[in-house]
Amino acid sequence: MKKRIIGFLAALVLALVGSTLLVAFVSGAEDRALAGETVVEVWVAESEIEQGTSGENLEDLVVLERIPTKVQVEGAIADLASLDGLVAAIDVLPGEQLTIDRFIEPRSVSKYARVEQAPEGFLEMSMSLSPERVVGGSVKPGDTVALVASFDPFDQSQGTLPDGLEIVVTNEQLDTLLDRYLDSSNSDKTPSESHILQHKVLVTNVQEEELPQSTFSDDDTVETGAALAPTGNLLVTVALDAPSIERLVFAMEFGRIWLAIDPEGAPEDGTQIITWSTAYEGGNLR
Repeated sequence: MKKRIIGFLAALVLALVGSTLLVAFVSGAEDRALAGETVVEVWVAESEIEQGTSGENLEDLVVLERIPTKVQVEGAIADLASLDGLVAAIDVLPGEQLTIDRFIEPRSVSKYARVEQAPEGFLEMSMSLSPERVVGGSVKPGDTVALVASFDPFDQSQGTLPDGLEIVVTNEQLDTLLDRYLDSSNSDKTPSESHILQHKVLVTNVQEEELPQSTFSDDDTVETGAALAPTGNLLVTVALDAPSIERLVFAMEFGRIWLAIDPEGAPEDGTQIITWSTAYEGGNLR
């Protein structure tokens, strides 16, 4: 029994000595590799740093490494404190040096980084819309929206049907046509109209043409959670079937489009083509 204990202790000592020698050898190898080189210390990502990660929360994700100056990336970070108040502009992968151009002020990070996959068989198209037409710029990929179209009057002479073509309408559609006729009976043009083209349209991407700029100085206090509206148009990409794409392009070319956030479960009934006679009191003229 005594011999076993002595053997165990001897093995343990040898293991510790071996580990120490191995660490010393590796450290010596690193020193030999850097011999004659000008060496600097930089922070390197040890784990993936996701976009939006605060500079104050990097300690467990990075490691300080000594590297030759010749492989130092321009703008490499030597002091983590220089990233206080900033966030990662993009994902930083393990092994990458932290650089100052990868970190920006929080309000400059696009909240539209995620791109949603369009359903199979759907087409995608983009629209350039001012912020007030995109719910103040709050629409994001993955949202579903209602497409609302508004048209100025059209010349009615352009609406004649080809010979032999007939249109069958329901009673409800007939009432709508009557309202439109009342609006335009004394004019050669159709009335101005607004109507929802389609509900529950998937937004697959949103891009800001110009990011919002802060109007606050360093001495000003901004309420937590306050968001700045975009200052330029937004490019909104939606996924639709082919016939709906045609209707949307027509509305963009000859009218105007508004987007309304239209989540699952939002009601779709009760809509109608809106003209001046239907905009008040459900179409009751007084």
